[in-house]
Amino acid sequence: MFEDRRKFGSLLNLEDPNLTEVRENLEALADQTDVWDAIAKLEQRFERLELLVEGLKSALCAQNILTEHQIAVATTRVDLADGLEDGRIGPLAASLAPPCPSCARPLNPKRAQCIYCGAAVLRQDKAVAPEPKATCARCTTAVPQRTTWYSEDGLLCDPCYRQADDV
Repeated sequence: MFEDRRKFGSLLNLEDPNLTEVRENLEALADQTDVWDAIAKLEQRFERLELLVEGLKSALCAQNILTEHQIAVATTRVDLADGLEDGRIGPLAASLAPPCPSCARPLNPKRAQCIYCGAAVLRQDKAVAPEPKATCARCTTAVPQRTTWYSEDGLLCDPCYRQADDV
């Protein structure tokens, strides 16, 4: 649609000083449209992902594989993998992933192709990744994530969790 406007603009002599403002307005409108198109695509993708997550959650609960509480705890663990409870996967997880040779976005090493561009990924011997660390909400010690516990106070190291459990 806006490509047609650009073509129409090229039919006119937009280098004419009287039409410079018109040309600039048309270019700005085309740029804005590209942004709005990108936003609309992201909204569609978000809605599809939201539907997929709800469908998976419903199927897991309906088949008594996981309870809603277990899903919530697992979600919190994933959220805390970067050391922050902020409702998103932080930069730590993405920074440990190798970049796709095609689009340079982070690769999931468990997949045979990039989830973004679909490029085939050559599997290589696994390099030993550093063990993820997490910060205890009470004593602020950095500990291996596998030794942490989720509590009402946030992520706790084993000693702080056991101390809270004894009280």
